[in-house]
This record gives sequence, structure tokens and C-alpha cells, in this order.
Amino acid sequence: MKNVMKRCLALIILFEKHTVGIDANYIKDNIPQYRELSPSAFHRSFERDKEVLRSMGFVINYSNDKWELESGYEISGTDIWKSIENNLKDKSIDFITIFLYIKKIINFEDGTQLSLDDEKFSLLQKAITNKLRVSFLYKNSKRVVYPYAFKLYKDSWYLCAVDNEISKTYVIRHVDEIKLANKAHSKNLSPYLQNTKFSWEKDSNKISMNLVMNKRTYFLYQNTFIHKQINSTVNGDDLLLDIETYDDYGLKIFLILAADSLTSISIDDKNFVRELVNEFQ
Repeated sequence: MKNVMKRCLALIILFEKHTVGIDANYIKDNIPQYRELSPSAFHRSFERDKEVLRSMGFVINYSNDKWELESGYEISGTDIWKSIENNLKDKSIDFITIFLYIKKIINFEDGTQLSLDDEKFSLLQKAITNKLRVSFLYKNSKRVVYPYAFKLYKDSWYLCAVDNEISKTYVIRHVDEIKLANKAHSKNLSPYLQNTKFSWEKDSNKISMNLVMNKRTYFLYQNTFIHKQINSTVNGDDLLLDIETYDDYGLKIFLILAADSLTSISIDDKNFVRELVNEFQ
């Protein structure tokens, strides 16, 4: 068993050195425990070692005439799903929906809004730490503010700042052309740190909409945009919703993601409807 573990460790180290696949001869020549074996003995040992590594979560696959290592565990195959289905019965679909949603939102590197632009974040953090006033373009409108905190809400990062003596929140993905003042300001921001609420820009319009869609799809994508449910009724697999939102950008993303599951939709804002038609044509 000691020799098996040595070979397995040597295999992992060998594969970690290569970002592309390697052939069997290279493996045999570069691992001392394989080097003196006959071709048939090497093949048997390599197959046994692959099975040991697979049980540990390291899978060696053969692709394009090369061997490649895939490290880590993953859920695959029908046996796992059958086990979940047998244990949870009617709730099995709800379980997998929740699993997929959690998997999506906790992965910070998959391009979701949870990921922050490093340059924007570091500039704004510097302004907060050093008490510097900041100017930036927000939806093509110039703002000059006193930033004091960040806030995360429904998969979106916000900057909290004082603008004309009013505490406001700005969606960071809409903040561009950031410029910092040369010296620290003396403004007392402590009164604004208590109970900061989300604000909406004066030029934002409330959008009211009625929609009928698959309830699981809504659950999966509801955090794509900030909104308020006025009414909600479940009808079998469908969900009948009355919604209000100021988040037109997030709503567009939601409609793209949920398009195949929407049975009907009615939006009161005609200008927004025209925007949708223009953008999706």
C-alpha cells in the first residue's frame, strides 16, 4: 500500500506541472516506480492507481490521445439523483432548484453581480478609508459625493454616500470615471452610518407589471432585480405575480433569463416596453 500511495502522489504532482494532457510514455518515463516495469505491468499498475485516485476525488481521463487530471468531487450520474428522488419524493425538484440557486450565488468567479470590479472597488475603498470626496458618472450623470460604506443586497453591490446632505445608494456596476479628491474632507459622516436605506434616483421610474410564469424559474432568478411583490398566487406550477420595481436594468436581465418560462406579461411603463422591443429585436 505504501508503494501505491507513493505512485498516486507522484501522479498528482506530475499532472499539476502540466496544464495540458500528457501521454502514457511520458507518465511511465517520469515516475520512478513505473519506469522499470514492462508495458503490461505498467498498464495494470496505472489502472489500479487511477481507481485509487478516483476514490479520493482525483479523476484521470483520456481525451485527444492524452491523459488529463480533473481534481475535486462533483455530483454526476443517475444513482445520486435516484437516491435524492427516493428520499425526498415530491420535494426532490424543489431541492435541486435550491441547490442550483445556491451554487450560482456563492460562486464569486462565475460573472455574477456578486463579483466586484477590482479597480472600482479599490478606488472607492481608498476614498472611504481616507475620507476623500469622490466624483463619478452614474448612468451618464455626474455625481459628487462623500462615500462612507458598501452594501450588498440581492446579488448587487451598492456604494453608500452623502449627496447634497442626503444619504443615497448607488449600484456600483453603474459607477464610471471615478475621481478622488486630493485631500481629506472634514464632513462628519457618522450620522449617516445608522440604518442606511436604499434610495432611488429622482429620474428613476417605478415600473408595475403583472406576469404569469413557472414558480421554480421565478425562485431561481428573483434576485436578479430588486422588486416588491404586491400580490402573489400559486396555481399549480405557475405563479401569478403583481410586481413593482425601480430596477429597470435588473428587470431586463430577469426577463432574458426567464423568457422561456413566462406565460404572460403586462408592463405599465410604455417607454420601458419600447426599450425592451428595441434591445431584443
